Amino acid sequence: MRRNAIHWGLLDERPFAGRLTDLLAECRDHIRGSGSVPMKHVGRSRYAHLVSAGCRELAGQIAELLSAFRVVDCVASDLKLKQTDGPGLSLLVYSRFAELAHPALDLSLNVDLDQARASIRRYRRNRPVLHRKELLLWPGTEEYERADRLTQAEVEAALLGPPFDFGYEKQWQARLASAGFRVQGYELRRG
Repeated sequence: MRRNAIHWGLLDERPFAGRLTDLLAECRDHIRGSGSVPMKHVGRSRYAHLVSAGCRELAGQIAELLSAFRVVDCVASDLKLKQTDGPGLSLLVYSRFAELAHPALDLSLNVDLDQARASIRRYRRNRPVLHRKELLLWPGTEEYERADRLTQAEVEAALLGPPFDFGYEKQWQARLASAGFRVQGYELRRG
């Protein structure tokens, strides 16, 4: 894993820092003001899939900005926003979020809106894996239904219970293999 620190003050001549900060703050405000948005809660953090949260246009602008400044190539549906109780936000980039049952995290861009600082963490080996994807999607949609069925099958197979050491690619694959399962598409299969 490689860390690249970005200090917004060093990027004043470039529109990247200010534009990204504005777009992320706008997404946060939209999510806060919308009342009901599918969210995943883990500890004190709240996660929202930007497209599901009604921020498709903003997510598209963020994806274009990230690509234009060669931070990462992504599409709007790959983006999630992580919020905590403080002034920080994290933009999480999961490649192929819409296609994969358990997409892996490629990049985390952490922004402190008060301090005007950010850092990027790129994941290359043994990336964090998203579980319980349906919590980020609207109930009643086809994508929600597929993700929910898979999660229920994983719960029934005791794959998502303690010990909670399966959040990364290698550990997840090892857990599946040791229990005699594999995930194919959105289905849990023996073998």
